Amino acid sequence: MPRATALVLLLTLSLAALAAEEEVLPGTTGRIVIPPEETGVTSAAGVATGVYYGGRFGFFLPFSQENYLHYNRLAWRFEGFVNLEAGDWKAMATAGFYLGEVKGNEEFANEPSFFVMPFSLGAYYEFGGNFSPYVGGGVGFTVFNMGERRLAGGGSEKGFTELLFSPHLAAGVDLFRAKNFRLNSELRLELAWSEKLAQVGGFSLLFGIAL
Repeated sequence: MPRATALVLLLTLSLAALAAEEEVLPGTTGRIVIPPEETGVTSAAGVATGVYYGGRFGFFLPFSQENYLHYNRLAWRFEGFVNLEAGDWKAMATAGFYLGEVKGNEEFANEPSFFVMPFSLGAYYEFGGNFSPYVGGGVGFTVFNMGERRLAGGGSEKGFTELLFSPHLAAGVDLFRAKNFRLNSELRLELAWSEKLAQVGGFSLLFGIAL
């Protein structure tokens, strides 16, 4: 009887050992290792496809005084955006606005105001994980509206609205790229050509958040 009990005990231990071997990971002979839990996005290469919505604010600075009838001051800018991220790449669609006044131009008796609505679509390559710089570019168009301008010598020029083709280049960074949250900062070089105002591009510096 003790001999039979010993055989049963040996068989039980053998079955337990076989069950344990199924939990042993490659390269960990003789040790049972539990794989670490996934804890969100840690690198650009590991980012699953996702859609993020956000908003940004900042300012726009024209290239020179030849823009906007000698307008060369900062204009506050606001925009909303949608990101589609997949691996190291992301696509971004934006829609925003900024406005300002033409100051210090002796040709005008008033300070003409303008209203601008830029729209763009771009593709960008990301280089990192939680701190992820990116570069890229895209195309879009800008709705530019200039108000009436009263001339210093008398008379006035009517306001006008133009639709401008506006490609751009951009460099930015996404911070704290958690599964459902990231901060964003971007420097954008925008080009746009107007029949009435020549080149009206400039630089935008923007800060925002996406969820």
